[in-house]
Amino acid sequence: MPKLEYFLVCESIVVDQDRNLASAFNILEDISCPIPFQIPQVVALSTWRLQPEDQDCDFQVGFELVLPEPKGGQEEKKKYMLNFTAKGYRQRAYFRFHGIPVNQAGDIVFNLTLNGNHIATHVLTVHQCEAEAS
Repeated sequence: MPKLEYFLVCESIVVDQDRNLASAFNILEDISCPIPFQIPQVVALSTWRLQPEDQDCDFQVGFELVLPEPKGGQEEKKKYMLNFTAKGYRQRAYFRFHGIPVNQAGDIVFNLTLNGNHIATHVLTVHQCEAEAS
């Protein structure tokens, strides 16, 4: 079974096509913003270490986004899946989220699964701030 090397959430990534090196920009842990707000883009990035017995096997990576629960309401969850066939020693899997709505302060939770099993969580805490004057 693939072993998770890392899981993080950032604003963007770039992959050097010649050397297959990934760079993550602005890892997201805490943000302050006026509410309501929309986060333009977020990338959930994971890297998996593959074992010899994993070669040529198919795996399903899941990314789940859980928005803060509104008062008297139910939390909103969005799930996204991708598949890969193990080749080599490592596999990178990432998902770009566009236009994440922020309607209240609190934690935005990103869950990572492999074949339906929870593997890791990354939490982005949102703090309300005053809107900037124009």
